[in-house]
Amino acid sequence: MKKSILHIWTLVLFLGSLISVQAQVIGDITIANKGKTAYNNEVIEIGADKLKGFNFSEPVKLVTSPGNVEIPYQFIIRNDKLMVLLVQTSIDAGKKIKLRIIKGTPARVGAKTFARYVPERKDDFAWENDKVAFRMYGKALESFPSEMAVGVDFWAKKTDKLIIDKWYKMDDYHTDHGEGLDYYSVGMSLGAGGNAPFYNDSIYHSKNYTDWKVLDNGPLRTTFQLTYPSWKVGNSMVTVVKTISIDAGSQLNKAVINYTTDNKAPLQVAAGVVISKTGGKTFTNNTDVVSYWENEVPGKGQTGVGCVFVNRAQFMGVKKNHVLGVFDVKSGADFTYYHGAAWDKAGKITTDGQWQQYLHDFSYKLKHLPKITVKKK
Repeated sequence: MKKSILHIWTLVLFLGSLISVQAQVIGDITIANKGKTAYNNEVIEIGADKLKGFNFSEPVKLVTSPGNVEIPYQFIIRNDKLMVLLVQTSIDAGKKIKLRIIKGTPARVGAKTFARYVPERKDDFAWENDKVAFRMYGKALESFPSEMAVGVDFWAKKTDKLIIDKWYKMDDYHTDHGEGLDYYSVGMSLGAGGNAPFYNDSIYHSKNYTDWKVLDNGPLRTTFQLTYPSWKVGNSMVTVVKTISIDAGSQLNKAVINYTTDNKAPLQVAAGVVISKTGGKTFTNNTDVVSYWENEVPGKGQTGVGCVFVNRAQFMGVKKNHVLGVFDVKSGADFTYYHGAAWDKAGKITTDGQWQQYLHDFSYKLKHLPKITVKKK
């Protein structure tokens, strides 16, 4: 008899919970991956156009259906306007998942991305996610000619923790204390995916950035802008604003670059990665991927760097000690591409072949975005 009563109460509690959850559902999201490549705990964008009619002034949770497993999300808002809903999830190739939007306070999500201005280290600007870390250089560094660098620096990390603040405070990040180190060399180069005007078969580097702005700072995406002083390229005075974002779980950054010329003349712009003194394997597929896998640096490991391009290049290959693409860019128009890196000692991508495959898969997903359907309850 006691056993039967227990079963009845279990059923009542289950049905009560189910009714409670159903009563709070305000919408369903279906994400269908019709491509041939899986999403593995990656960030997926849901545009604001899919979310018309929803009121997000009150807190909501996103849960899987079935399962009711809560998943992390982030709203991207500009000028008080919802632009994008980000969700982090996994979807096998050819499969789909369903998420429910439920009224209620979401569980706290620990930050997986981060960026900040670093005035204590000569105006660095540093950013990271749970896979990789990078930095770019500010005006204060120009007072130290022997240290001058202009491209994108890569910090090789092997922890999913955010380490920027810790490493700067420690001030010994060229030594691996168990979480990784900075051993990548940039100097007067594009580094790990930088860009610059390309004129008369030469790369015309700017000075370092003078202004910065953080637009988003986690938990799933961090976005910031860097503004550079004007400089002369051919017959034009050029200015540039670089908007960089990084998502949780990704090896790559998204770069949205806006070059403006005083005479409105178009530019050729080079984007790519430098070939180091250690040598290594260069690769380009002549359409949208450039890659470089450095030879091992004794005691420090191997780094892979590369870019995935959206626009058609006028040239792709090895030039001026870089693996790069050269693009025609209109004055005042956004030029978008992706760039990043991997370190073999992080244990995820350990060979040149795996790095190339990662870049190819990333490019494939950009061309085969998931189909997203949102239904309001």
